[in-house]
Amino acid sequence: MELNITSWGYNNTSVGELTLEVSKLSYVAVLLGVVIVVGNAITLLTIKLTPSFRTTTDMYLASLTTADLLIGVVIMLSFVLNASNELFDRSGMVFKYVCLSLQCVAGTVGMASVSNLALVSLDRCMAVSYPFFYRRQEI
Repeated sequence: MELNITSWGYNNTSVGELTLEVSKLSYVAVLLGVVIVVGNAITLLTIKLTPSFRTTTDMYLASLTTADLLIGVVIMLSFVLNASNELFDRSGMVFKYVCLSLQCVAGTVGMASVSNLALVSLDRCMAVSYPFFYRRQEI
C-alpha cells in the first residue's frame, strides 16, 4: 500500500523526508510527555509529603495534576501511535482499536482536566470573594 503524502499536507515531499519529519515530531512528543509526567509527579509528591498541603484547595490541585499527568501519558502516546500508523501502514484491527481507545480516553481525560481547572478557579473565586466565610479545611 502506498503512503498518501497529501494527507499530511505535504505535496512535493518524498517518503524519506516525511519519515524524518514524523520521527522528529514523535521525538518532540515523547520529550514533552516525559516533561509533563515528571513535572506533575513532582507536584503530586510534594502534595503528598507536605502536611500543610492537605487542604481542600490542595486536593483540587492534586486532582488537576493527576488529570494533567494522564494527559501527558495518553495524548502523547496517542500522537506517536497515530504517527506510526500513518507511516508504517499498520492496518491490523488490534492497532486500530488501541488507537481508537486511546483517543476516547484522551477526550475523557481532557474533559476531566478542564473540569478540575474550572473547580479550582471556582474555589479560588470563592476564597477571594468571601474571605471571612471561606473556611480553610484540613483533610
